[in-house]
Amino acid sequence: MKQTIKKGITSFCYKSGLSRRAFGERFAPRDQVLILLYHQIKNPENRFEVAVSQENFDTHMRFVAENFKVISLKAALEMMRRGEQSDQPAAVITFDDGYRDNLTAGLPVLRKYGLPATFFIAAGSMGNQEPMWTSRVEYYFKKTNARSLRLETLPGLGTIELNDAAKRLYSCHAVKAEMKKVPDEGRIRILEELEQKTGLKSEALRGLASEMLSWDEVREMASDPLVEIGSHSVTHRMLANLSEDEVREELAASKAMIEKETGREVPHFSYPGNSYNDRVRRIAREAGYEAACAVDQEICGYGADRFALKRVHIENGKLDSFLAEITLLLSKLRKWKDIIR
Repeated sequence: MKQTIKKGITSFCYKSGLSRRAFGERFAPRDQVLILLYHQIKNPENRFEVAVSQENFDTHMRFVAENFKVISLKAALEMMRRGEQSDQPAAVITFDDGYRDNLTAGLPVLRKYGLPATFFIAAGSMGNQEPMWTSRVEYYFKKTNARSLRLETLPGLGTIELNDAAKRLYSCHAVKAEMKKVPDEGRIRILEELEQKTGLKSEALRGLASEMLSWDEVREMASDPLVEIGSHSVTHRMLANLSEDEVREELAASKAMIEKETGREVPHFSYPGNSYNDRVRRIAREAGYEAACAVDQEICGYGADRFALKRVHIENGKLDSFLAEITLLLSKLRKWKDIIR
């Protein structure tokens, strides 16, 4: 129902010309940079997957190539520092996590249009046999035969209903949101209980780990002049919930691992789960990073904090949906009406 409403709104905005007018107004100022965020490039099997199909990604990139000056994150930061402005609006393309399809499906499209991009990878998941914890949660909710759950580790959620796809998706988001708030040890206990209550053994998760890049593939990507490899921590933990020493380990170790494996400097970071605070930003500076990306569904102005760069997360959709995302029409509607999300 919500997706139908969303499609109707984006289609109306596009066909009525509202999206185009919003585009012209939104990107008329040149003292800003649109930083796009993608995760997976694949046909999403269901709404659990934060993925954009290759066909839709190609449509997005064609539009971006035709209407923006697409530059690297490094170039954008330098342009912002100098206060330079270009004839066209500026855009940066980024990816989070380090999925294999970024190489097999995303990079060919970027090469087609000659577009640079930064790929932020969770270094501990590269070539590892363990999937990220977010993928585990999604797997449990997608595959379980249970009709409902009660988690002792998350008593505040009460009975978690799993009767249909919409309830499963809502419950999955609710559980992940709560898990982002708890310390690492608490998250491990929740995962263990989910495995027990859903009846799905961890051995079945091996396939999820294979979705991540190997280090050989990371090196292959890093050799492409269009590609920058950035850090997305080691284990994708919620940094704001960690001790100072743990944050330092996540930021410093991931940087060192990627630099060792690729032979390239890693000046940029992306906060896992958008979890950061003043302390995390300070440690990122001290760890040797030059900038860090967040997710705020906003255009990044020239006066932005270099360690809280705003990005717009892009969902799967055709050009009408993409325009509604980058002009922030959908973001505004979500704030006004919860039904959109």
